[in-house]
Amino acid sequence: MRASAMFKNTTSNLAPDASTTGPGPRPRRIPNVVGIVLIAAGLALVGSTLRSAFRIDDVNQTPPLAPLVDPAEIVQQEEVLVGVFTTGDDAGDRAIVIDVGGKVRLQELGAHASVQLETAGTYRLGRRDRKLYLAIAHGGQIEAANRDTLVYYRDTYRRVR
Repeated sequence: MRASAMFKNTTSNLAPDASTTGPGPRPRRIPNVVGIVLIAAGLALVGSTLRSAFRIDDVNQTPPLAPLVDPAEIVQQEEVLVGVFTTGDDAGDRAIVIDVGGKVRLQELGAHASVQLETAGTYRLGRRDRKLYLAIAHGGQIEAANRDTLVYYRDTYRRVR
């Protein structure tokens, strides 16, 4: 066989004939959709985490009180609560002084029960869960556990006068 006869056939058996092949396989779109869904879910999760991380104002809100409205009950409760309550008599202890007319003084005691720091404000009487509270105007609530004991930010104050 001559070399020229061997090379006359220009088509190869290895390459498919373009007329006999149909359209190629369709590209798979499902992995693309799954990827997009996973990315969107991840972004939503990150957004939710960031929103809850920066939303801390609800944590420190004081629960609402039902204010006392009966003038006779307000006067009666104020007469019972008027006095001086302390956490102790050492330097650094604190005191709450309740006066008639809705006035309250928060004090930090120094050496020999002297007042180092004092913050004056007003209060309103109210109830929550059948307990009596003094809602201080600048924030916070003092629980009147009984006539001789107050609780303010988990510290117990006992009547001294």
